[in-house]
Amino acid sequence: MVEAVFSALMKQEGISQEEARRRTHLHICGGCCNWYGSKAKEAGFDPASLTAQERARIKAAIKAAFPDTEAETAVKLIHTYICG
Repeated sequence: MVEAVFSALMKQEGISQEEARRRTHLHICGGCCNWYGSKAKEAGFDPASLTAQERARIKAAIKAAFPDTEAETAVKLIHTYICG
């Protein structure tokens, strides 16, 4: 299901899978793991760099890929998939 989020973003925005994964990660990983607090700044990881339109498309892709899942649960599943 997480790959479906990436695929939707790839189609909608004409971006690579890596970029779709990065943007999704920026959207959902706002402090969900220790890495965010310790290394985010030095890695250039800034969730504020996403535009409102990008955020809206990511939210829509998540909702489409996880139609029967609470948003908070979907975010946790995606975070686990991306961050391990």
